[in-house]
Amino acid sequence: MKIIKEQSFKNQKGSTLHFIRIPSKDGNSLVEKHNGKLLEQFSNPTCDSYFYVLEDKRIVHIPLGPEATIYEPYDAFIEHMEETNIQKKIVSLLPNKKLIRLPKYLPIEYAIIKGEELEKKRANAILLEKTYYQLPNGEILRDNNSTGDVFKNNIEFEKYQSYSKKHYDYVKRKYSGEYKGLLTWNLAGINKFGSDTLEHIEELSSSLPDLLDAPKNIFDFTVNNLFKIDKHLYKHIITYEFQEKVFLPLIAYVGQTYLKNNVGDWILLYDELNDLWLPDIRQVNGEMKMMYHPVSIILNPEDGQGIYLTLKRVYLHHESNPV
Repeated sequence: MKIIKEQSFKNQKGSTLHFIRIPSKDGNSLVEKHNGKLLEQFSNPTCDSYFYVLEDKRIVHIPLGPEATIYEPYDAFIEHMEETNIQKKIVSLLPNKKLIRLPKYLPIEYAIIKGEELEKKRANAILLEKTYYQLPNGEILRDNNSTGDVFKNNIEFEKYQSYSKKHYDYVKRKYSGEYKGLLTWNLAGINKFGSDTLEHIEELSSSLPDLLDAPKNIFDFTVNNLFKIDKHLYKHIITYEFQEKVFLPLIAYVGQTYLKNNVGDWILLYDELNDLWLPDIRQVNGEMKMMYHPVSIILNPEDGQGIYLTLKRVYLHHESNPV
C-alpha cells in the first residue's frame, strides 16, 4: 500500500486523530478485503463521497478523485465528524410534495412521482397536449419521462402555467435589457412585511437563535462565529416551512453582521413580477450585496443535498446594482 501523506491532529475535545492518504484503488481494496461497512450518516452519494468502517474499526474515506484516506482510532474520527461535518439535508423520498409560490402568496402544491406509480397514472390518463394528461380523479399529470409532476386539479395547473409564462417573459425582458429590476423564482410571498421590511430588521435578526435552536451567545455579529451558526443551521432539514421561517432572519442577521464590520446601509430590492421586496446591503462603493441569492440556494428545499454554502459566503457576496 502506497502512503501519500501521513499526519495526526487533535480534535477540539483533545482526542488525537491519525490519518493516512493512499491511492483510491488501495482504499477500495481495503474495503473489500476487510469487509467494510458503509457509514451512511457521513456518506454522500450526490458528491460520490463514501465512508466505510473496517473490521478493525479503521475508517476509509473514498471520495471522487485519485486519493482515499484512512482514519483511526474510530472514536476520534466520530468526534472529528461531529465537530466538522456539515451537510445540507432535504426531503428526497418520492412521492415528494413540492411547492410553487405565486404572487400574493397563493402557493401551489404538486407531487413528484416515478416508477410503477408513474406508469399506473399514465396508463389511466387522457392526453391533453404534448406531455400533459388528465387523470380520472381530476388531477393533472406532467410527464417528464423518468418522473411525473401531479397537480391537484386543472385550475391550479393553469395558474402554474400562467405564472411560468409570465416568468419566462420577464426573463426575456431581463436579457434584452428592457427590464432592469430584480427577478426571482419561487420566492413570491416569502416576505409578508413588504415595503416596510427595513423597520423589522432588528426583530428579524434577533429571532434567528430561537429559530435555529442555537445558543444566543454565538450571535455576536462577528465574522468568526458565522461558522458556528452554520452548524446549527444545517442540523435542520431544509423544508418549505423552514425556508419560510428562516429566509428573512438569515438575511437580516448576516446583513447586520456586515454593517457592524463595514460601511454600508440597508436598502430594499424590488421584484416586479412577484411584487416582492427583499432587504439588502448597499456597500460603500454603491454596489448591492444581493444576499437573497446565496440565501435562496442555502434554503432551497429542492436542491443541494449534501452540499452547503457557508454564511460567510453570504457575508462576502456582492453583485452590481440591479436597477
